Amino acid sequence: MSRPQSNVTKLFLSFLLLSSVDARALDLKGVTVGAKVLPYDVSQALGIDCFEHSCAGKTTVVGLDAGVTVAYSGDWIVDTITVNFLADDYDRIEKACVAKFGKPKTSQTHVLNNAMGGRFRKFDLMWETADGSLALLTNVGDNLRPSLLIESREAFAAFQAKRAKSAHDL
Repeated sequence: MSRPQSNVTKLFLSFLLLSSVDARALDLKGVTVGAKVLPYDVSQALGIDCFEHSCAGKTTVVGLDAGVTVAYSGDWIVDTITVNFLADDYDRIEKACVAKFGKPKTSQTHVLNNAMGGRFRKFDLMWETADGSLALLTNVGDNLRPSLLIESREAFAAFQAKRAKSAHDL
């Protein structure tokens, strides 16, 4: 898949400016962001343990081992699903996301530099639904663990507000 060149600033602006006509819900194995899903149902669907405000553990995604965390807001509304998997599995996860969510709204590549002068390519694919829920598939470098973040509109808005507030705390 061809990935146009961009930078991190453009990625965050694209989150804020995108409009979508896609009405599909974003989910992992039937656990849908923005929906009420009881811990027992999450545990059964994903095979993970649940705690007071989250569920976490190891599961499989398209037959691949993955770590998953499901975070809740009040009333057992799923805010965020985070999936971490091995770098070697990125291509299979990407194909599965495209098959499930459709063509991404954005596809971007960034070049990141670390303090030691190392350079890494970062790939971001993002899907957005009509209600503002997001799915972000990210891969940094060749050896770091890629992740899939599925987030409700409310959780993303809260993240943006916290980020804006912390930028003024300097």
